[in-house]
Amino acid sequence: MPTDHPVSTITPALIEAEARQWLGHPWRHQGRGPTHVDCAGLVVMVAHALGLPYVDETGYGRRPLGDTLLRPLRAQLVELRNIGAARRGDVVALAEGGSAVSHMGILTLRHGRLYLVHALARRRMVVEDPWDGEWWEKSKFAFRWQHLAQQHLAQQDGEG
Repeated sequence: MPTDHPVSTITPALIEAEARQWLGHPWRHQGRGPTHVDCAGLVVMVAHALGLPYVDETGYGRRPLGDTLLRPLRAQLVELRNIGAARRGDVVALAEGGSAVSHMGILTLRHGRLYLVHALARRRMVVEDPWDGEWWEKSKFAFRWQHLAQQHLAQQDGEG
């Protein structure tokens, strides 16, 4: 259920908290809650719970081809030029077992370290893993919600 907060008040910490609400939920291909989600479904459910605009796209197979998972992200979020600039609340797109993006998750922050909340098929549930090693290496793109990207630009303009 969407919140009553204006989108402009949704912070990275709120996105992180909502993503963590899904920890332990079972994984199911193309799951869209409330009982099951896949990696794309997790992003959709977090967005919808917070009232963030996000149009779902379910036309993908178990092994997505081409840019199937990237299209909705690129159409609705702001792609970061440098994946290393990603921070909590951002969405990361990953390639598992090939060059095409086949997975995604939401970054969180714990003890000063970035983690990835994602619905992982091989563990059959939503988990939170450190965003380093395997997950960092598989990360291909990072995206920021429109309102957060605009706020970031406004802050940079104010500093200049």
